[in-house]
Amino acid sequence: MAPIATAERGTIGGATDRMFVRRDRLTFDGLMTADNTGVCWRVIDEPVAMGRHGPACAFNDAMAIARQRIAEEADQRTGRLDLSDLGLATLPEALFALRHLRELDLGTDWSWNDQLRNRIDSQRQQLDTLSSLEAVSVAGTDLASLDWLQGLPHLQRLECRSIEVRDLQPLAGLTALRWLDCSFTQVRDLQPLAGLTALQRLDCSNT
Repeated sequence: MAPIATAERGTIGGATDRMFVRRDRLTFDGLMTADNTGVCWRVIDEPVAMGRHGPACAFNDAMAIARQRIAEEADQRTGRLDLSDLGLATLPEALFALRHLRELDLGTDWSWNDQLRNRIDSQRQQLDTLSSLEAVSVAGTDLASLDWLQGLPHLQRLECRSIEVRDLQPLAGLTALRWLDCSFTQVRDLQPLAGLTALQRLDCSNT
């Protein structure tokens, strides 16, 4: 399986203020340079999107990265999966087989950046097969409805800020919900949350 690339800005091999992408081994063609430790890097001049965990390379195969992380989680069964900031056009089908997941991050803090924003709305109904989920982030995705959340009875934490959602009614039956961030959405009515007695933290700013 191809290694995941990471990017850093700096001075390597005499070139300054350019973006360098490190690979654990050489698996591609392109302009290469090396630092004084012998690590090889690929030099790219185009702007690189910054994700919440660091630089994300425009030429990365996001689907390959997602599949690798899913395969690792299927093997290790930690209960946590991070697919944030990948800019996926579709979710890998293998994701929906991870019925043991407790935490799933599909979001981004950079919703305006299409290189980082995952498109998940067309597959949202499949997400309710992950019924063991306790914490979910869909922040900054293209999600337009929370209807699929009705199938997640154990959900305790939900980050759905910066999406086009208007209706919180699907949350009305989620009695385990303790933490909700629905800021920067189109929500106007908080009445569906009235019966959520476990709710301890709510951010509905800029709605």
